Amino acid sequence: MERLGISMCGLRGIGLLLITLGACTDEPSGTNVDGTPRYAIGMRVFSPDFSDENSFIGFTEDLATGAVDLSDAIEIPGQASLFAPQGTGDFYVTSAEERSLQWFQFEEGRPVEVGRLGLSGFGISTLSGDVMVFDGADRGYLFDMLSGQAIEVNLEDFELVRAIDLSDWLDPTLTSFIGGLRFVPRDGEFVAVVYGTDLVQQVVSDTAQVVFFDPATGTYELQPSPCAGVHYGMSASNGDLFFASDPWVAAIHAVDDARAPAPCMIRIPAGTRTVATQTIELNALTGRPTGGLIPSGPDTAYVRALDVETFPIPDKATGLELFGAPFWQTWEIDLRQPDEAVLVDSDPELLPGGITWFESEETVYQNISSPDFTSTTLSRTTDGPGPSSGIVVPGLALQVVRLQ
Repeated sequence: MERLGISMCGLRGIGLLLITLGACTDEPSGTNVDGTPRYAIGMRVFSPDFSDENSFIGFTEDLATGAVDLSDAIEIPGQASLFAPQGTGDFYVTSAEERSLQWFQFEEGRPVEVGRLGLSGFGISTLSGDVMVFDGADRGYLFDMLSGQAIEVNLEDFELVRAIDLSDWLDPTLTSFIGGLRFVPRDGEFVAVVYGTDLVQQVVSDTAQVVFFDPATGTYELQPSPCAGVHYGMSASNGDLFFASDPWVAAIHAVDDARAPAPCMIRIPAGTRTVATQTIELNALTGRPTGGLIPSGPDTAYVRALDVETFPIPDKATGLELFGAPFWQTWEIDLRQPDEAVLVDSDPELLPGGITWFESEETVYQNISSPDFTSTTLSRTTDGPGPSSGIVVPGLALQVVRLQ
């Protein structure tokens, strides 16, 4: 393990990176609330030996500078996830330990819990990798892939309305995930990819599906993806959607191509639900194991490629070891003509393969965590050239939402 430059505590964090959420935030749509901070950040903080973990919801006015102080944060035992209908001042937290959905508002500048709903009655025995999207400020949908359902929530009365069966989203043999744990909004609907993978077996399904979800009706359409293992998604300036494989897929494929498909990228042309049959092979763009998709501009994106010159792939290495090795470079592609990638010389830092990013007001931040996960810097990837450091938070940042 030492020859790969990975500690066991580093591997502990890889599983978290695989199921982290990039929370997409848009322009504010609600009424500002006096005393409400501009942003809320969901964080996971670990004990030194990683035997214990707790979640915190912290607050800040600026993502570009400064640091988050846990003394003003909400602490939630165990694992929790943060969601919000943007610009309303309200936010919602799911607790894995309590299997609940909590509703918070700010009153006189302080966060106050104003409601709590238990989820066990809908057959949810645990929460991991849950995702929530909103149809305005009055209705939300909580997606739980472990139980294969989306729960509609009346946010005005704070009631659970119904469960929507998502069994046809699930891979029949592997645990299924919503790629990147995020939907990409487009023309009043939400678009995502779903695929199966297993962290312990280190295997990725050879099939994937694209989901088009209509929040006005709670209905959806599924389309097969022409390449599997697609994970991250973003929208280009012309309305085309792109989804690309994770470095997790690239790492497993690099050591055993029978256990994971070749990393690739798909395109969904603007105004359609038809996935283009021609795919982009990511490894061919850099000549090395490549994955990820982090917006760096309206029509450009960063990917990560394993620096096999500095770090030749060792004999008998596992995909998990490659994924966690801090030897991944940042390259940039032009989505208007994605036939090559260029190494980002202004970002010489080598990173692990795990990627989490957030979007706020057309500015994108990615997670850059310390090796022991005691702190995370949000690194701005847009408005280049190259990434630049922003706010520092304790532990691992998992979600960022805009409250004001």
